Amino acid sequence: MREKYFRRTALVASVALVVGATFDLSSPAYAQWAVYDGANHVQNVLIAARTLQQIDNQITSLANQAQMLVNQAKNLATLPLSTLSTLQSTISQTTALLAQAQNIAYSVQSVEQQYQQAYTAVSSGMSDGALFSQAQTRCRIPWAGSRTR
Repeated sequence: MREKYFRRTALVASVALVVGATFDLSSPAYAQWAVYDGANHVQNVLIAARTLQQIDNQITSLANQAQMLVNQAKNLATLPLSTLSTLQSTISQTTALLAQAQNIAYSVQSVEQQYQQAYTAVSSGMSDGALFSQAQTRCRIPWAGSRTR
């Protein structure tokens, strides 16, 4: 059995030696003819054409945007200066109205706080006399403390 193994190994080694000698694998291979792939060339040309079309579209878009900016500049240049003063006046009025609205909101909060302070002591379980007494206390005017009722 060992003898068969050695024979096979020797046979494989000799075949490899013959193949290696026939085809010199250490030197580079040279082609005799140039290979041309027509389908690949067509695909590359189509990709280049699409890319060129995209670039052309981007250039057109940029030109349109530049023209739009020029038109806007012309429109702004033709506006009369009185429009500017009207806009500034409107803005100042709006600012004043916003300040008033904030003061109103503060006033409402203040009124709500005063109401809560004045009427938190009122309980539904109180007698009519106690409720009447509390109402009289709230209705008294601080500067009229010397008056008798």
